[in-house]
Amino acid sequence: KMELMSAYLAAIVHDFEHKGVNNDFLIKSSDGLAVRYNDRSPMENHHVAATWELMTESASCSFMAHTGHKIRKSVRELVIEMVLATDMTLHFSHNSLFNTKIPALLESRNKAGSPSGDPAHRPQLSIDADELRTLVLQLVLKCADLGHLAHQEQVHMNWVLALEEEMFRQGDREKAMNMSVSPLMDRTKTGITKSQPGFYSMVVIPQLQGFCKVFPDTKPMLKQAACNYQMWLEVTAANGDRDAGGSAKPPSLSGISPGPSPGLSPSSSSGSGSVAPTLTRLKAPHHAAS
Repeated sequence: KMELMSAYLAAIVHDFEHKGVNNDFLIKSSDGLAVRYNDRSPMENHHVAATWELMTESASCSFMAHTGHKIRKSVRELVIEMVLATDMTLHFSHNSLFNTKIPALLESRNKAGSPSGDPAHRPQLSIDADELRTLVLQLVLKCADLGHLAHQEQVHMNWVLALEEEMFRQGDREKAMNMSVSPLMDRTKTGITKSQPGFYSMVVIPQLQGFCKVFPDTKPMLKQAACNYQMWLEVTAANGDRDAGGSAKPPSLSGISPGPSPGLSPSSSSGSGSVAPTLTRLKAPHHAAS
């Protein structure tokens, strides 16, 4: 239960006091957070540090004040490890470790617990090593951090538009500071709405596929992500953006059956490179347009 509480707390605070810019901007602009944390995941470090400052200084937030030192220490260590793992520069290393170590452990437990190979008699996944338990929890939060990508199409689109506006605002700040504008952050050009197929094929689908191999009950997330991925492929095809999927080999979707993606209207494409006209139910969230 300590791990479960730590996971809930990490999920709640993992973007606490986010500045609306990425770590690269903080580092290039010599922001105080980058200086404080020596250019190493400054935003993620701040999320956790600011959380613990609040829990220490505010009586209304110090819910662990009467908890034993050992529990407080364990919760803090887990929250730190989980939140720091959400730094996308560490994405591939964490996923590689998970995909290598956890399935192998599961397979060895299954063979030991069920010589006959009967799935009904296989033991549940039980991880004794603290390092591997932390790795699983890190991947749990990473999947949750990408949650909108596996949500219903309209919810997902609202989040994409909000994130695109946030990134454009970073680009505006970079221009104002005479810095080079980061990729996909120049509002005079296409933003992340064009890069979604590549992001799905390189990051989202592989991560969820690896996670579902270990936790099959999470397959509905993968199925919806596959639907959204298919929708983006159709959108970019309708707009003639053949390069939007990136150069990486598309992930295999065999056995997922994403089905049709509703809301697409290729005939309404303006041909201008914007994806918005091709989605009939596309609505930007109110805060994205402010």
